[in-house]
Amino acid sequence: MRKYFNLLSVLVVFGLSTASAENQSTTLAAANGQTPSEASALVIIEEMGVLAVLEQFMGQTETIVTRTVTEKAAAVGGLNPEQIGVYEEMGQQMAEVYQETIAWDVIKPAVIEIFQQNFTAEEVEGISAFYQTPAGIALNEKMPIAIGETMQLFESLVVGMTPKIQELEARAKARVDELQADSKDKTSDLSE
Repeated sequence: MRKYFNLLSVLVVFGLSTASAENQSTTLAAANGQTPSEASALVIIEEMGVLAVLEQFMGQTETIVTRTVTEKAAAVGGLNPEQIGVYEEMGQQMAEVYQETIAWDVIKPAVIEIFQQNFTAEEVEGISAFYQTPAGIALNEKMPIAIGETMQLFESLVVGMTPKIQELEARAKARVDELQADSKDKTSDLSE
């Protein structure tokens, strides 16, 4: 579970680091041209393969959740099949929550709005024209693969840093315990 949350943290930090650039883009798009229609924004969303990337992300999320829950059950150790089943059920429920929350029908209006805020009508037309070219078609076909491999890279990096993070957590906990013990000693010295 910790690995999944660490991966999610990396993605959130990455998303937050790009937020100011996106806000600047929104301002530029609004200032420099006409907002694209919902229909034209949806066309480039489809041409760019956003739905394919979303589906790939959902598949990877389900795999990560399942693996993490299995690892958690193994780490607890000594569980009987019924107890392992509880963890597996939790993993399935977590995957369902992700699927319900990030389903295309749920996020479609927000994604359209994001594209409308960040692209002018002229840019949308140019992007759409690009996606009709051989380079645009190749980008559309290969981008989900590249993104998937990038996600795997992030996951492997997070897995690699997990022992370091756990070590930092253990050191911090030991230090806090030490400070609490010192505080108790000082308190008992004062009461004597």
